[in-house]
Amino acid sequence: MKIRTILLTLTVFCCLLAGGSVIVHYKQSDFAAQTAEKNAIKTSGKLLAVELDTAFKSYKNVAATMAAMPEISSFMHAQSQAGIIGRRGDEPSLYAQAKEVLNRFCVSNEASLCYLLSSNGDVLLENRFKPSKSLEGDNYSFRPYFFKALKEGHTVYAAYGLRTQQRGIYFGNTITNREGDVLGVAVVKVKMTKFEGAFDELGGTPLLVDPQGIVFATSRHDWLLKSLWPLSEKVQALIKANRQYAGIHINDLGFNDFADKTGMYREGYEEAYLTAESFLSQLPGWRLLYFKPVRVTGFFSDSIISVVSLLFLIASFTSVMLFKVGLIDLKRRRSAEEELINSELRLRQLSELSNEGILIHQQGRILDSNKAAEQIFGYSREELLNSDIWNLMAPDCVSTAVSNMLSGYERPYDIEGKHRDGGIFPVEICARDSLLRGNGVRVCCIRDLSQSQTQVTDRMDKAIESARQRDAKLSVIYMDLDNFKRFNDNWGHEFGDRILMATAQRLRATLTKNDSLIRYGGDEFVIIFSGTGDEQQVVEKVNDLIQKLKSEWLIDDRKVCLTATFGIAVYPEHGGNSKELMQNAELAMYRCREQGVQGHFSFYSNEMSLAVKEQLLIEQHLREVLRLGELSLVYQPVYAERSNKLHLASAEVLLRWNSGVLGVVGPDKFIPIAEHTGQIIEIGQWVLTRSCRQGKLWIDQGHKLTLAVNVSPRQLRHPDYISQLEKVLYETEFPAEQLCLEVTEGILLEDDQYVETILRQIKAMGVMLSIDDFGTGYSSLSYLKRYPFDTLKIDRSFMMDLEEHSSHQQLVKACILMAHGLNLNVVAEGVETDFQLGMLKNLNCDYFQGYLLNRPLPDNDLTDLLRKQS
Repeated sequence: MKIRTILLTLTVFCCLLAGGSVIVHYKQSDFAAQTAEKNAIKTSGKLLAVELDTAFKSYKNVAATMAAMPEISSFMHAQSQAGIIGRRGDEPSLYAQAKEVLNRFCVSNEASLCYLLSSNGDVLLENRFKPSKSLEGDNYSFRPYFFKALKEGHTVYAAYGLRTQQRGIYFGNTITNREGDVLGVAVVKVKMTKFEGAFDELGGTPLLVDPQGIVFATSRHDWLLKSLWPLSEKVQALIKANRQYAGIHINDLGFNDFADKTGMYREGYEEAYLTAESFLSQLPGWRLLYFKPVRVTGFFSDSIISVVSLLFLIASFTSVMLFKVGLIDLKRRRSAEEELINSELRLRQLSELSNEGILIHQQGRILDSNKAAEQIFGYSREELLNSDIWNLMAPDCVSTAVSNMLSGYERPYDIEGKHRDGGIFPVEICARDSLLRGNGVRVCCIRDLSQSQTQVTDRMDKAIESARQRDAKLSVIYMDLDNFKRFNDNWGHEFGDRILMATAQRLRATLTKNDSLIRYGGDEFVIIFSGTGDEQQVVEKVNDLIQKLKSEWLIDDRKVCLTATFGIAVYPEHGGNSKELMQNAELAMYRCREQGVQGHFSFYSNEMSLAVKEQLLIEQHLREVLRLGELSLVYQPVYAERSNKLHLASAEVLLRWNSGVLGVVGPDKFIPIAEHTGQIIEIGQWVLTRSCRQGKLWIDQGHKLTLAVNVSPRQLRHPDYISQLEKVLYETEFPAEQLCLEVTEGILLEDDQYVETILRQIKAMGVMLSIDDFGTGYSSLSYLKRYPFDTLKIDRSFMMDLEEHSSHQQLVKACILMAHGLNLNVVAEGVETDFQLGMLKNLNCDYFQGYLLNRPLPDNDLTDLLRKQS
């Protein structure tokens, strides 16, 4: 009896264990399946949201381009002068031209309607030639897209048409005259059905909903213009008042509140859905939801009962094993959680010890900060948390920071910070993407450059005062490490920081107790030699520093050799105060570097100040070049050999400046200044537009000619460069495949990831890419494989002494063979002798450019050359 009881008890226990294991296994399987399903619909939803955002942005650009058309602005200007809606009598040609432009834009972009509104909201012109009922004369000033466009310059608005009874997306853009005065608004309407094709291709139910939860687009047509959940009477009244949905009453679909953002249940219909949410940047507040139905049935089914019966046979063994595995997994999970908590605690403790500000943010929303950040910006930690990080920056710098965040930029860069009291001050930011509790965040390390400058100024003022009292001299050394970024690129920023700390230790070892060493920037140091002003003494001390840096040293088992460039200013000969000495020492360093001498030093001289004054004068007059019309373009022919004869194949566009005050200013002088001040953005846009217009004129005359236009690093880094390029090609009708953009090697060193993205976008447009000045940069070969170049231009420096030096010949030969091996065409610059041309032909160089063949020509002379060749 006792044995039977024991056996029965064991049997019941095993059955219970078996049943429990089945339930656990089923639940785990179901959970895993739902997790996979959630990830799938989340990915699908995001992809669809990106597709919609891209399409909306494209049509927003269409509206902007249409608003900028000369025919549109001329018509609107005439209307504003006349003050009469639909006036056609005085200027019938303007009316017809503008209508033709509207119709062309509508047809080519598959829009349903295009029209122009006056600054009062009156419809002045629509694209349709014979509509059943014309819109002209109607007033749409009540439409939000109208007053939003007037306020913000552009808008994207979704609405249910009052007259058409159709859903549409309205893209508006202001129309302005040359003085910037608003003349009205250009509107492009596109039916929502054009975008819904992508909805039907997905297996689930995608929905585009407004901030109130009203379904504006979906593959379930019976859900259209209904809210997911009941709306209050107040919200219903507001919806009717703004007439976004033509004043109709909005019924609801009976869903519960969208609280957990992962699932929804439709009451009364026994319907449950897994859901994913994505936001649209072009329609703020709107969401793209993706619904996938899930079962709402009982737990067991016949198939599951069969599985249960089978599992009963092995229940006792598997139950125990699963239990043990679960314990082990639980212990590991607890250990990992404790380690994560300890890691985050250590990170916070370390960040509090740092003198540099640390901010952790997610898409601009600050999640954490340290005390140094609070001191830098003047806010408490409570005020910083959940605030907008962009508010801590000068308005002009926000676009740079946002662009760097989106591109994952990880190198230090300088912008201007904004203190709580409104003060603007220089900061250096080094940011990196990371994970915090499984979520993507960006960690920003912020250094207040004004503090470094203050520290340098304070020490220098004390040293100057001491020297003045003793009637002695002192020397200020501005030191910048050469090519330091290569260490960060190859081995990471942490390794680079260790090099900087080791560098400071080596420098201090050579200094006396009266000397001062201050880290001034990322890889810049300021050294003050107190009581040392004799040139020979300074030279000896600086040479000691150079040798100390040059000697090989080990950091993390890696051999490191450094060089630095030094600028020297001596008190009182080169300045009577800290500001003058610092400026002149820095100027001497940059002048030494401009001369191509690294690992060396230069004393300040008065000639350097004259050069600076010349640069300031150029910068001053450069601001007016476009307004005064002082810029012009010339075109240097590029030739190719065909049937043993040279034929004109393309031309490089070159910029010239003939100043009314300064005379002819060489591009080697004014282009670097334009790059530094940012004026190169506007000037570069002028060059691109003017070149493409001239190129289209040559095409219309029957001449097919590829134009090569130089692009500066600052242009490529501008966030609107791609859209500006698209706009120029569209407006000038110049074929993208006949445009080649020339990029220097220098830009490729600055930001590999961001530049690669931009270059691939340019390439996708059909524009050709050329790497200019090849061989003059650092580690050039890797770029040819990584970036989508079509052409390689051998720098003119390789052509010099080609006849006398066989080493130059071998270099040119190697460049051509390597380029051809990578399917790149080769252009040789600086061809000035018959020997050079003959040798390049023998090496199978593709194209030739230089004074031997032709000097840069004005457009008229190049036109004559094209006619002669044809």
